[in-house]
Parts: sequence; C-alpha cells; structure tokens
Amino acid sequence: MELSITIIIIAATVGVSIAAFSNHKLIDQFIFYPPAIGRGQWYRFFSCGLIHADWGHLIFNMIALYMFGEFVEGKYIQAFGAAGKLVHVDRVLAAGVGPRREAQKYAGNVTDATRADVPLVAPRAGVERVGVGEVL
Repeated sequence: MELSITIIIIAATVGVSIAAFSNHKLIDQFIFYPPAIGRGQWYRFFSCGLIHADWGHLIFNMIALYMFGEFVEGKYIQAFGAAGKLVHVDRVLAAGVGPRREAQKYAGNVTDATRADVPLVAPRAGVERVGVGEVL
C-alpha cells in the first residue's frame, strides 16, 4: 500500500503543530515574518503552513485537507502522471505562502488550495465540473 502525499502532509503538519503548541520558540521560527525572510529565512514561506493556533484549528484543517486533498491528488496524478504528486505538494505548500494577518494564520489555506486546484485539474482530467457534491 502506497502512502498518499496528502497523508504525509497531514502527518507532518500534525506533528509540527503538536510540537508547536507547547514550544513558542518553534512558532517564532516557523511563522511567516517578512523581515526574517528578507534575512534569508526562505523556509518560512512553507513552514508557516505547518503551525496552527489550537486543537480545533488543527483538527478542522486536517479533516478538510483529508476530504479534499486525496481527491485533488488523484486528479493531478490522472492529469500529470507521477509528476502529479509533485504538483499536488506544490499547490498545498503554495496555499500556505503569503502574508496573512496574525488571526488568519493557516485558516482558509485548505480551501484556497482546493479552489486553486479545481480549474487546473478539471480540464486536463476530463472533468467538466467539480464541486463539493461530487467530492463527497
């Protein structure tokens, strides 16, 4: 049985978030902070997507990622072959990039990634319309 990229991303996110709940220094190292990025800490573009404010935030986002992520990953693989896994990782990571207000943090990134993915996947995968009803 092959692990999906979505499951690997969920496992990494849960692990980092749980560690960050009790380690404020880890949060400070991973949060999106433009002055630090300007000093060469480019990893913050991606690491900010691994931290969450609390358990409710983490659980909701991981359920949403699980529900939509494997579907979208499958469509990427269908459209791009084995390279579809890399495209999926790129899209999930890209959803965590960008300056957001402190209160937003990761909120909305899963749905941002899903909205961004559907137009890219649907035409190549022979899907005319993809919506939540078709996913669930």
